[in-house]
Amino acid sequence: MGSRQNKTPESYVYGILAKKDFTEGEIAYRLKRRFDLSESEVSAILDKLKRFNFIDDERFVKLFTLTKLRQGYGPYYICRKLSEKMVDISVEDVEEIAFKENLEIEQIAVDVCRNKVRNITNKSGKISENTPSAISVYKKCFDFLVRRGFDIELSRRIAKEESKYEGDFS
Repeated sequence: MGSRQNKTPESYVYGILAKKDFTEGEIAYRLKRRFDLSESEVSAILDKLKRFNFIDDERFVKLFTLTKLRQGYGPYYICRKLSEKMVDISVEDVEEIAFKENLEIEQIAVDVCRNKVRNITNKSGKISENTPSAISVYKKCFDFLVRRGFDIELSRRIAKEESKYEGDFS
């Protein structure tokens, strides 16, 4: 095995891309940090990678978004995670990707909430004296949906429907 210091920037990039996809911003950051390259040197490497289709932020965003949606995450979570990967994307862009792939964000949120209710209510789906109260189930579901990146109003409505909570929010 070659020494870490003797690796060229190109061979380093090919090595990390062989393991998983990265965004253009992540590759640029890693190259600058590791090899102390100038902007023009980094740009030349990125152009080469794009030309050979080794990096494609559009492809990355689409695959990442679809994967996270199918795992039960909402648009706000996805946008936050993509911004950590140095990709600028809006909630509307995430919703558009979902729409094109026939995924309904509201249905994803309902499924996530139903699963949470089932976990809270002893797998039966019914609230009995041994399970938490409806308000407790509502709060747990609402908090869970918001942490998962769903819109607050959508989370509130779905948590209320699925927890069978009858109270008023005003």
